[in-house]
Amino acid sequence: MSKLDDLLHKLKPACPNMPLSYSTLFQCDYNFDITELPSGGMFWFKGFSANLAQLDLTEYLKKHKKIVFDINMEGLPLRHVKLWPILAYLVGTLNDPFIIGVYRGLEEPKDVNDFKKKKCSEELKGLIEKWL
Repeated sequence: MSKLDDLLHKLKPACPNMPLSYSTLFQCDYNFDITELPSGGMFWFKGFSANLAQLDLTEYLKKHKKIVFDINMEGLPLRHVKLWPILAYLVGTLNDPFIIGVYRGLEEPKDVNDFKKKKCSEELKGLIEKWL
């Protein structure tokens, strides 16, 4: 279970209330909004808003005049499941990448757009409307 503990340590900045040990995690009653996908697997979506709220965008917007993300998704082959974190990076900063969401399934996602496109575009549309 040391791989799971390692993963929990990496997820800690995105989920500050999450425990650092698998044994503590399995004893906790967490309520995450997890979506079961039609193609199989599950998806947890944290989104952009929670991450952007932790950043000071005033100076960034003065310099760049727009918000530019670099979004990446790469699978982590764990023992019996596949985890696919979706990470974003605010281009032009020294900030660390942040977690937008995580897919979990027994195999690779059949259709990445199944979970990524709808959730991300809905939230980005809301952010654009809020900031305009």
